[in-house]
Parts: sequence; structure tokens; C-alpha cells
Amino acid sequence: MRNSTCTHKASQGLVGNKILEGSDSKFKSPKPDISPLKRRAQAINADVKNDIPLPMLPAELGDMPSKSGETTLDEVFPNPGTSKSNLSSSVNFSRVFHSIISDGSILSNLSPKVTVTEDSLHVQDMNLNLPASSESVKGHVAEEMLDQVIDIILHETNTFTLLDMPSALTSEEAAHEENIKEKNIHAEFCKNRMTNENSSEISTQTLVGEAKTRQIQTDRNVISDKEMETSGDTLDAEPCLEDLMLSEKFKNTLLVMERNVLANSFQPKLAAYRNLSILKDPHSMVEPGFEEQSEEVQESSITPTMESLWTFTYKLTKGYNVTSMTWSKTNPDILAVGYGVCDSSSQKPGFICCWSIKNPTHPDRFFSCHRSVTSLDFSANNPSRLAVGMYDGSVAIYNVLIQDNRACVTSSSECPKQHLLPVWQVIWTKQELKFSGEEREEILISASEDGRITKWSLYNNCLDCIDLMKLKIRGDKKEGAGKMKTSKNVQTAETPCCSIDFHPTDCGIYLVGTLEGFIYKCSLSDCDNFLDTYKNHIGIVNHVEWSLFNPDVFLSCSSDFTIQVWKQGRITPVLSATSIKSKVCSAKWSPDCSTVFAALYRQQVEIWDLNSNILKPIIVHPAAPGVELTSLLFARGSNSVLVGDTEGQVTVYMLTNLKSGADEQVDVLDAIQSGSK
Repeated sequence: MRNSTCTHKASQGLVGNKILEGSDSKFKSPKPDISPLKRRAQAINADVKNDIPLPMLPAELGDMPSKSGETTLDEVFPNPGTSKSNLSSSVNFSRVFHSIISDGSILSNLSPKVTVTEDSLHVQDMNLNLPASSESVKGHVAEEMLDQVIDIILHETNTFTLLDMPSALTSEEAAHEENIKEKNIHAEFCKNRMTNENSSEISTQTLVGEAKTRQIQTDRNVISDKEMETSGDTLDAEPCLEDLMLSEKFKNTLLVMERNVLANSFQPKLAAYRNLSILKDPHSMVEPGFEEQSEEVQESSITPTMESLWTFTYKLTKGYNVTSMTWSKTNPDILAVGYGVCDSSSQKPGFICCWSIKNPTHPDRFFSCHRSVTSLDFSANNPSRLAVGMYDGSVAIYNVLIQDNRACVTSSSECPKQHLLPVWQVIWTKQELKFSGEEREEILISASEDGRITKWSLYNNCLDCIDLMKLKIRGDKKEGAGKMKTSKNVQTAETPCCSIDFHPTDCGIYLVGTLEGFIYKCSLSDCDNFLDTYKNHIGIVNHVEWSLFNPDVFLSCSSDFTIQVWKQGRITPVLSATSIKSKVCSAKWSPDCSTVFAALYRQQVEIWDLNSNILKPIIVHPAAPGVELTSLLFARGSNSVLVGDTEGQVTVYMLTNLKSGADEQVDVLDAIQSGSK
């Protein structure tokens, strides 16, 4: 707070004095050295300079008659001891102005040309509420003293502080802004550290690793003018069209378009294959009378029949035997077919075709093999892997996703322990842990005519094998069917293995059909002994297969013209069937009906239904003249059967009017076995 010894608000309107800094103020009355008319009050600053502002009165003041009487100095200038706050209460300006105007002694010294009227001064405009009386008058001023020059020196008192409250805010533009922010963050952290559960005072030693310099080097992007010209040139259109036709995207687009067209053309046949209703389309490319004929057969006839739907044929496989067929275990629409000429004097190569049900006219994949193909099987864990057994004893694995010669991933041609005779069966199976019972990785098993059951392993894209079983010719076989007579219970050279099949529930058990007519039940855990021996065939056991509905029942066919149904644990078959005196090449269970199986002869194919008749087949379909049947396979998810022949063709037949139900299949098969005992 600042207090002045003399306030200046009253004097500003009169003489224009200004507050000055200096030493202690005292009223001095020097002798006048000028005439009374030109004398005026002056305010001198610390540099002894006149510091009077211009007059603030709106009108010029002239000579005014002097008023008789006396005016006190305290009425013109307040008491020096009076504070600024009580200025309005210590001076009666109204009385002072009226006295000055009436007297005219002081104003006459300001300017001889200025005239003051009573109307030109309005005390009310100064917004001052002054008292009517003045009690602070201490002396009287004579009229002659008003013309004297008075020097008034003003100063300020020393500044002293009553209350100092420093601000807690600072400007963002201050020079020390960053330091203040860091202090605030540290203070906030220290404030909350005691209540923070994630903070603890533990002495640690931090090891700071050395900094590593990392650099990245890339080639600079170069813009070729040639490419820009080619993209904008419309004259050079033929090279672009050729590149487009060779691109994979264009090939896939054509593949989808082709399958859509074929689905429209083969709609009645594909619908019958998938057990769907047939749509009548007058513009479809359907054989005349097929729809009407199929409807008439279903409505009027109750006799089971086989109707040809279509044939898988390819010009490069014409004249080759269809040696084996297998379905993909993940995609029921993919069929792999092996082709070859299986005779000892032939060294012809073989072929593999992968057909799709969506395109019956052309194979999706075609692979060439160095020898005739004898057996095929798809992997379950790796659907693109196809195991191939060949006539020269080699085993190969193909990747069907690759279309060129690189599809053969590996082969046993360089393995010193490979088979020496044709591989009649390859099959993917899973091993089982002895203690945990969990399944291991999928393994590849092969059965060859050299009498060896072999397990194959893939190491660094190379196949290696170990023998699981070596089949020996038993000496208790009677002489017959062109076999040599040997001594009893003596095992001599290896007996050829013709077929193998693993148990549907126990992956460690498998059946082996041999050239001498025996069926051996073997285990992967015992490589020296047989679990059981089934001996009722007197010819080559061409095929053995477990039933998918009853794991204790299996089927076998032989060159002795018979088809036999066996039950596990019995050394004699529960059922033996024959229709003609011809070699049975293959016999397979239906995947949809437990009592239905198909038997393949060279000249015909037969469909047996044990629930309808156990003495003769319900369907007999002969082969075309001059054509022999070589391979048999049931379709998955369809009531159809596929038959391969010596012309390199695979014909798809639809089975109609089969009366076997699917609900009581196991019970019916058990009842047939019980009645056959």
C-alpha cells in the first residue's frame, strides 16, 4: 500500500500538479520575482523542471473581480497528513471553487485570457460527495499571499508489504516452463507412491547393454519407361492376351466355368449319383429317354438293377488296365485311378489320373510313372499325399496339388531295402501308443509279392523302411492247385502277400491274404508270430476286408471261385458263396449297408445282399464283349459302384431298388452269422 503525503486529485482540476518522487516535502515561500499578473502556481519535479499540464477547464477565464474575504490554504490544498482514501471527506471543493471564483485572485494568475463562469464548473460532474463544512482549516491566507509563487514537492512513502501470497500459476510461455513441469510430475509421483500397490522400495542394479547399430539396405525403386509405354499401348495387344491366357487366375476362372457348364449338362446323372431329384430341363444335354427310363424303372420294377451313369475315360490311358482305385479321405468327390499292364514280360510305364465328380469328361491331374501302377491310397492327415505301389516293387509318394513332374515327392528307387516284386497293397494307418492309447503319426504300410510287410518312413525327402513281418511258406499245406508238397510245420521261403487290411477300431491288428490261400491275423507289436490263421481257401486270396459295421467280421475272395465271410475267433467261415466257376478278383463291403457286398469277376460284376438271399447275388451285370473287368470300388456318400476294365475306362453304376435298411444293419448281420453256424 502506498500513501502520499499530499494527494493531487483536487489540484489536477485547478493547477495541474503531478506526483513527483523526491526528498521530504516542505512548503517554501520564495520571494516573488515576477509581476502579480504573470505569477502562477508551479509544480517542480526532482529535476527542477516545470511539470504543469495543460488547463483542463473548457472555457477561457478572464479577469474576475476579487472577492473580499479570506480563503484558507487548507481549502485549496488538503492537509498533508490526510490520506488518499479520505480525500473526499477532508476537502469541500464546492465551497473552495465558489470562493475562488468569487475572489478571482488565484484564477486570475493562471491566464489573463481565461474567464470562468459559474455555469462552466459543475462540481456534480466530478462525482464527488463532499461535506458541507470543513473542520480541517487551521489557518487563514491573506489576499496578497495568493499571488506568491509556491513550490510544492511531492514524494512517495516507502513501500511495505502487509500480505504476500505468491501465485501457484505460471505462463506456458515462460522460460522455465519445462523445469516446472518436470517438478510437478515428480511431485505427483512422490505423492502417489505410498498409496500405489505396484510400487516398492527395492534396491536394484540395472545392466545397460551396449547400443547396436542396425541398418536396412533395399534396392531403389526404378520406374521403367518401357512398362509404362506397354501399359498404355493398345497396338501391342497380342502379348498381353497370351500372358493372360497362361496366368493361373485365368485357368481357375475357366475351370469354374467348365464345371458349371458340365453340371448343367450332367444334371440328371449327377442328381441320381447324389440321390437328389432330377430337374427337367429341355435345353440340357441329356441322353434321350434317360429321365423317363429311370422313372419308369423306379416306379414299375422292383428288381434291383445297375444303371450306367457315366464313364471316366482319357485318351492317354486307352488300352491300359485299371489296376487300382481309391477315394480321397477328406473330399469324397476326388478319385485317384492307377493304370498299367501287369505282366512279367512288360516294362511299360504307368499312369495316375485324379478325377473329380464335378468334371466327368477330363481328369484334373495326370501323372506319369516309370512302371505300371499296382496300388493307391490317400493319406488322411495330409490329403494331398498319394501313396503309390508299382509293379517293379518301388513305393512312391505324390503331391496331387502339383501338376508337373515335380509331383513325385519321394520314391524308394534308391532305397537298398525296397521290395523286389510287385507291391499289391499300400495303405496309410495310424500307430497306437501302448500305454496311453493315443494315436501317433500316420505311417505307410506296403504288402508285396516278396512276402514282406514293410513300414515306410520319410526322412529328408527320402524313404526308408523296416520289415514288420516276413511271411513264410508253411509245411502243413496239402498238395494241390499246382503247389509243392513240403514237410509238416516247416517254414521255408517267403510266401507272396496279395492283400492286407487293418482293423477299423484297433489300428495294431491287420489281416494278410497270401498266395498259398491262408489268411493271417497279425499284430504290429509282434513281428514273429501270427495271432490267428484262417485256412479254408485252396487258391490265392486276392482280397480281404473288415466290415465297417461289425469289427468282428471280415470278407475274403479267392481264385478258388469262392467268397467267404469270416468271424473273428472262428477258424472256419460262417458263410461261403459262389455263383460261377471263375476267379474272384475282388470283393468289397458296401459303406452304406452291412449285408451288401460286391464281387468282381473277369466277365461280370455281382451285387450280393445277405439279407435277401445268401445263395445267389441279387444283381449280375456282365462286362462288354471283349472287355475284362479289373477293379472294383464303392462310392462314398452315394448308392453307386465304380468298375474298371482293361480298356482304361472307369464306369459309374447306380444301384437301384435295394431293400436293406440302415437302422438294423448290425443286428441283421449278427442274425445271419448266428443262422450260419
